Amino acid sequence: REEMRFRALEAGELCHSILRQLMKNIYSDKKGDIESIPLDQLQDQAKQMVDHYIDRRFPRLLETGLEKVRRNRIVRALQNFITKERQNQQQNQTTPRYFELAFSKPREEEQQDEKSIRRVLEIDCGDGRSLFLAGRIDRVDVFSHMGAEYGVIIDYKLRDRGSIDFENGQSLQCPLYMLALDRIFGIKAAASFLYA
Repeated sequence: REEMRFRALEAGELCHSILRQLMKNIYSDKKGDIESIPLDQLQDQAKQMVDHYIDRRFPRLLETGLEKVRRNRIVRALQNFITKERQNQQQNQTTPRYFELAFSKPREEEQQDEKSIRRVLEIDCGDGRSLFLAGRIDRVDVFSHMGAEYGVIIDYKLRDRGSIDFENGQSLQCPLYMLALDRIFGIKAAASFLYA
């Protein structure tokens, strides 16, 4: 039955929630960074978080072979994110600072960054018309250059479809997030990247 299956939207919610918590734990403490934690420890932690999250939030799921495959696929996707994150942090001079940074969305303390605000992004369309947008940025890494703070937007995607649309210029999500970061949060957006 449909209600016994794990839906794609729920898988995305699960991955975002776990990545937010995992990255927040790593980067909000002054213990070090992702490179100071053994990779196998991080990957085990991600698997435990998936198991805990699914058991707690989705008790309706049956332990069928298909659901085990889906669960393992999610674990592998998160472990790949962690591996990419370690590689990227070795090459970058950015610091992950904001996780699930929302604008004009009701604040859900557990699901959003504490810097989230209830202000929309307004885009003047001309002729007295405006477009009002709300959203939630998966992650913002920051760096300083010549006394100014800049932000790099990281957007998590479970499937490669988002990166194909982004590369072909068919996705406006990241450019709009860059605009929101600058106009609403006062952080100059330097770049945006998709983790797929």
